[in-house]
Amino acid sequence: MLNRIFHVIRVFLVTLFFVTLITLVQADTLSGFNCMPDQIETPKQKGLEISKISHDRKCDYQNLITVLVDYGDSSRKISGTLIGDELPRITAVQGISVEANFSPKMLYIRNYDKPGFIGSIGTLLAQNQINIGSFHLGRRENSGEAIAIIAIDQDVNNNLMKLIQNLEHVVRVDYMSF
Repeated sequence: MLNRIFHVIRVFLVTLFFVTLITLVQADTLSGFNCMPDQIETPKQKGLEISKISHDRKCDYQNLITVLVDYGDSSRKISGTLIGDELPRITAVQGISVEANFSPKMLYIRNYDKPGFIGSIGTLLAQNQINIGSFHLGRRENSGEAIAIIAIDQDVNNNLMKLIQNLEHVVRVDYMSF
């Protein structure tokens, strides 16, 4: 379980890095890396593939970056954009559309799209003195699969994580702090 949590954190951090990298790619250059110390390698030197795709058709986002991480027989995929060229936003996780901001403390929940989920998670967090800063939902159409990204103001302990995991309709929960 701990490995999954660290994996999700790494994926979010890599995405945050690449979303900010978009501003450099917009200028058709990665020359911003030249001013960094020699010990910092460019993404290409680290074995990452970077492609820039431009087109004239209308899109939901002016800039969009997707990070796909393959490991073993599994993979994780997250997409993000910059709003106003400075606010990183998560736009999709595992192919499920969602509009969520990055927050210092977040819960990532995979759940079934059923009545009662929002009320049960909200009630449980309130009973444990956890304030919700923002609550973002997404679902895969006609599949019943959904995600919630919840920005919270307080830390979450292991007991509360177990209570959340045991809520009806919850498939998995991860707590992330940046």
